[in-house]
Amino acid sequence: AGDGAEHFREIGAVIRESTQNSLDASKDASPVKMRISVKSGKNGMPLDIAEKYFRNLFPHLKKSGIKIPAQNKPMDYVVIEDFGTIGLKGDAGYFGLGDDAQDNRFYWFHRNTNRTTGETARGGSYGYGKYAFANASTIKTFFSISKDEDGIKIFGNSIGKTHELEGITYLPYGDFGLITDFGSRGEAVMPSQSRELARGFSDDFGLERMKGC
Repeated sequence: AGDGAEHFREIGAVIRESTQNSLDASKDASPVKMRISVKSGKNGMPLDIAEKYFRNLFPHLKKSGIKIPAQNKPMDYVVIEDFGTIGLKGDAGYFGLGDDAQDNRFYWFHRNTNRTTGETARGGSYGYGKYAFANASTIKTFFSISKDEDGIKIFGNSIGKTHELEGITYLPYGDFGLITDFGSRGEAVMPSQSRELARGFSDDFGLERMKGC
């Protein structure tokens, strides 16, 4: 009973956080619709498809002491989509403290850690949001695909532990995207803008919003 209650609280946090974030992102104050799908058992993700997305992640999760899905059956996953929203708009290359990026929704959802936007019109706590999604995942990982005024952004976050793999020490936070060289600022992971990858995600995860992208 204890494990079940804890699982309910974790999923409840995801539904609460995602609903608030979607309502905050209403486009032109229009009604917002959401679609939540739980894929499990025979409806889970086939192993060959899961391998495409998680092949390089699983060794890091193992070193972080995080249990990975069984390798002999489909992988369970949850999809949350919203419709009638502005998406995760904003400069994905912004890495500041957020004081001058109040309207950068991508930053507050993916880059920020333990800081909340000062915009009081928003009800969602972006500082907590990333943790809620990762904590509800057995593999502490989630993706987002945004189709907004800036185009398509495909990105992901994993939250593990500081660990060592093949003689290299890695920090807890991992990102899914494209490694980009910013010169004197160093390298950073940026979201992919590939329509082909977006169509692949749409097919593999059963997305509705990205159809026709």
